[in-house]
Amino acid sequence: MEKATEGILMKNRSYNSSLTAGYKLYTDNFKKIFKASWLWAVLYAAACSILGTLSSIELPRFVLMTMASTSSEMPLYENPEYITICLSFLAVIIIGGIIEITFYSSGVSLLRQHQENASIPVPNTWFYFDKSSVWRTIKAAFFYFIIALIISIPFGLIFVFFLKDMLADPSSNILSLCITGLAILLIVCLAIPLTFSCTKYLLSHKGNFWKILVQAYPTGFRHYGYIFVVSVVCMFIVFIVSFITSLPAYILSEANYIANIGLLQGDPLGMPDYITTLTIITFFVCGFIQAYIRMTMLFPTYYMYGAIETQEKEILENKLKNEQDLYRIN
Repeated sequence: MEKATEGILMKNRSYNSSLTAGYKLYTDNFKKIFKASWLWAVLYAAACSILGTLSSIELPRFVLMTMASTSSEMPLYENPEYITICLSFLAVIIIGGIIEITFYSSGVSLLRQHQENASIPVPNTWFYFDKSSVWRTIKAAFFYFIIALIISIPFGLIFVFFLKDMLADPSSNILSLCITGLAILLIVCLAIPLTFSCTKYLLSHKGNFWKILVQAYPTGFRHYGYIFVVSVVCMFIVFIVSFITSLPAYILSEANYIANIGLLQGDPLGMPDYITTLTIITFFVCGFIQAYIRMTMLFPTYYMYGAIETQEKEILENKLKNEQDLYRIN
């Protein structure tokens, strides 16, 4: 009986059980998840590849060469080539972000089906696109972005206000670090209950975003500790694994930067002719792997949501039972 209910969503679990069940669901069904999401992972990896090449080769090379040139008095920010690189950089970030959200939505769609059938089905096609899940995931991601922006702007203004003093007195960097730390802490504190609210919205087939958000936020706040532990453990695992799998890209970027610094000082470039190709391939592979690493966070969060919903239901049932018992006594 225990085995039969092991994978169901609505079950009272400890945070450890939610983590274990989530990662087990992900690993046991990885082939199905891969079939539903591989195309979006490839597109996201391509965006990472372009972004990595621009940031680690093209942009540093152009900036350093411009700094070394004495023939041009044109400011860097007015140079058409520099503007083109920066606009390309921004465009890839935006497009890559949309692709990444669409990639995560394929996982959300599979979890919505698991919620109904207690199993993840095999996708019927190699191109999987669930319009409802994509739209809900985009709205939830955009909301997180707006919240972070709203909270960060005041702290950013304070940071700029003290920038002059920081430049005059390097010891005042402590103040900027404190301001940044407070901003991050405030964002995390507000976002933790929102994890439950957004998960509830993502798994719902109907319902207004704001209505679900407002109604579910107090529930998330009551289970603050539970959500905090699951979220922190998931983020820690993702950070460690992402860091390890990204080391080749980090090393390559650093090597490119050092080579360009040496070139600026009159040394030979010291990098092979195929460095651009190697950079493109490295960032592509790292981006592809990291997409699936970050997707793992959805699955423990899924069971966390189910456990909280079950606990809330049990609390309500116990409350009603106590009221009925009290009514009978009176």
